[in-house]
Amino acid sequence: MFSDFEPMFFEDFEDVFSSVENGSADFGILPIANSTAGSVGQTYELMKKHDFKICAATKVKISHCLAVKKRHTL
Repeated sequence: MFSDFEPMFFEDFEDVFSSVENGSADFGILPIANSTAGSVGQTYELMKKHDFKICAATKVKISHCLAVKKRHTL
C-alpha cells in the first residue's frame, strides 16, 4: 500500500491523529478491529474527535510467541 515511506512511531493513538492533523505525516495506520477483543473503540472515538475517515483497510495476521530464558521450563 505504501511502497516508499519512512515509518514514524508514536506512544499512543492520539499522537498518530495529531501527526496527520499537523502535517508531519500524510497518513496514519491504526487498528480498527481485533479478533480477540473486537472493535478498537479508541480509534473510532478519535476519528470522530479529529474528523478523519478510513481510506483503506487490510488484514494483518499477528502471531504471538512466548520467549523465556533457557533455565525456565513451561
